[in-house]
Amino acid sequence: VGTQSTDTTISKEPGMLDLTIEHRSIAADADVVICEACDFDTPIPVDKLVGDDKIKAIVTYSVDGFQVQQDTYTWTLVIPTPELTNAAYNPGEASPAFDAEQFDYVLDLPVGTQATDTT
Repeated sequence: VGTQSTDTTISKEPGMLDLTIEHRSIAADADVVICEACDFDTPIPVDKLVGDDKIKAIVTYSVDGFQVQQDTYTWTLVIPTPELTNAAYNPGEASPAFDAEQFDYVLDLPVGTQATDTT
Protein backbone atom coordinates (compact mmCIF):
# COMPACT_ATOMS: atom_id res chain seq x y z
CA VAL A 1 0.00 0.00 0.00
CA GLY A 2 1.34 3.40 -0.95
CA THR A 3 4.37 2.26 -3.00
CA GLN A 4 5.89 5.29 -4.72
CA SER A 5 8.91 3.91 -6.59
CA THR A 6 10.25 0.79 -8.25
CA ASP A 7 13.35 -0.30 -10.16
CA THR A 8 12.82 -1.43 -13.74
CA THR A 9 15.33 -3.93 -15.15
CA ILE A 10 14.98 -5.02 -18.79
CA SER A 11 17.06 -7.85 -20.23
CA LYS A 12 17.61 -8.88 -23.84
CA GLU A 13 19.18 -11.48 -26.08
CA PRO A 14 22.50 -10.58 -27.77
CA GLY A 15 22.00 -8.12 -30.63
CA MET A 16 21.48 -4.45 -31.34
CA LEU A 17 18.38 -3.14 -29.60
CA ASP A 18 17.62 0.35 -28.33
CA LEU A 19 15.56 0.83 -25.15
CA THR A 20 13.53 3.82 -23.98
CA ILE A 21 11.62 3.72 -20.69
CA GLU A 22 8.68 6.03 -20.11
CA HIS A 23 6.42 6.57 -17.11
CA ARG A 24 2.80 7.39 -17.99
CA SER A 25 2.08 9.47 -14.89
CA ILE A 26 -1.50 9.96 -13.73
CA ALA A 27 -0.35 12.70 -11.32
CA ALA A 28 1.59 14.63 -13.99
CA ASP A 29 -0.98 13.80 -16.70
CA ALA A 30 1.93 13.19 -19.07
CA ASP A 31 4.45 10.68 -20.36
CA VAL A 32 7.71 11.22 -18.49
CA VAL A 33 10.82 9.90 -20.26
CA ILE A 34 12.88 8.03 -17.67
CA CYS A 35 15.76 7.25 -20.03
CA GLU A 36 16.63 6.97 -23.71
CA ALA A 37 19.30 4.55 -24.91
CA CYS A 38 18.79 2.90 -21.51
CA ASP A 39 21.23 0.29 -20.30
CA PHE A 40 19.92 -3.25 -20.35
CA ASP A 41 20.29 -5.50 -17.28
CA THR A 42 20.59 -2.41 -15.05
CA PRO A 43 18.02 -1.33 -12.44
CA ILE A 44 16.49 1.97 -13.55
CA PRO A 45 14.48 3.77 -10.85
CA VAL A 46 11.01 5.04 -11.65
CA ASP A 47 9.46 7.19 -8.93
CA LYS A 48 6.43 9.35 -8.11
CA LEU A 49 4.16 6.40 -8.80
CA VAL A 50 0.42 6.16 -8.12
CA GLY A 51 -2.14 3.48 -8.94
CA ASP A 52 -2.95 3.04 -12.65
CA ASP A 53 0.33 4.64 -13.73
CA LYS A 54 2.06 2.78 -16.54
CA ILE A 55 5.71 1.93 -17.14
CA LYS A 56 6.46 1.54 -20.84
CA ALA A 57 9.54 -0.09 -22.36
CA ILE A 58 9.92 0.85 -26.01
CA VAL A 59 12.34 -1.49 -27.76
CA THR A 60 13.60 -0.64 -31.24
CA TYR A 61 15.56 -2.82 -33.64
CA SER A 62 17.33 -0.87 -36.39
CA VAL A 63 19.73 -1.82 -39.19
CA ASP A 64 21.99 0.81 -40.77
CA GLY A 65 19.88 3.60 -39.27
CA PHE A 66 16.58 2.19 -40.54
CA GLN A 67 13.98 1.10 -38.02
CA VAL A 68 13.04 -2.51 -38.69
CA GLN A 69 10.78 -3.15 -35.71
CA GLN A 70 9.53 -1.33 -32.63
CA ASP A 71 7.64 -2.97 -29.78
CA THR A 72 6.15 -1.29 -26.73
CA TYR A 73 5.71 -3.30 -23.54
CA THR A 74 3.41 -1.77 -20.95
CA TRP A 75 2.97 -2.55 -17.26
CA THR A 76 -0.04 -1.01 -15.49
CA LEU A 77 0.64 -0.47 -11.80
CA VAL A 78 -1.82 -1.62 -9.18
CA ILE A 79 -1.01 0.36 -6.04
CA PRO A 80 -3.71 0.41 -3.37
CA THR A 81 -4.26 3.82 -1.82
CA PRO A 82 -3.62 4.04 1.93
CA GLU A 83 -6.85 4.55 3.87
CA LEU A 84 -7.82 5.56 7.35
CA THR A 85 -8.85 2.62 9.50
CA ASN A 86 -10.31 4.39 12.53
CA ALA A 87 -10.74 7.71 14.31
CA ALA A 88 -11.29 8.12 18.04
CA TYR A 89 -11.99 11.26 20.07
CA ASN A 90 -11.29 12.05 23.73
CA PRO A 91 -13.67 13.44 24.82
CA GLY A 92 -16.37 12.98 22.23
CA GLU A 93 -18.49 10.48 20.39
CA ALA A 94 -18.69 10.51 16.58
CA SER A 95 -21.83 9.55 14.74
CA PRO A 96 -22.03 7.40 12.72
CA ALA A 97 -19.25 4.97 13.68
CA PHE A 98 -16.09 5.37 11.59
CA ASP A 99 -16.22 3.97 8.05
CA ALA A 100 -13.51 4.72 5.44
CA GLU A 101 -16.26 5.32 2.84
CA GLN A 102 -18.07 7.87 5.05
CA PHE A 103 -16.61 11.40 4.90
CA ASP A 104 -18.92 13.50 7.11
CA TYR A 105 -19.54 12.94 10.84
CA VAL A 106 -21.20 14.65 13.78
CA LEU A 107 -19.05 14.83 16.93
CA ASP A 108 -21.00 15.13 20.18
CA LEU A 109 -18.96 16.80 22.95
CA PRO A 110 -19.80 17.38 26.62
CA VAL A 111 -21.01 20.86 27.63
CA GLY A 112 -18.12 23.28 28.04
CA THR A 113 -15.64 21.23 25.96
CA GLN A 114 -13.20 23.48 24.11
CA ALA A 115 -10.84 20.82 22.71
CA THR A 116 -10.74 17.14 21.84
CA ASP A 117 -7.88 14.77 21.01
CA THR A 118 -8.19 12.83 17.78
CA THR A 119 -6.34 9.52 17.43
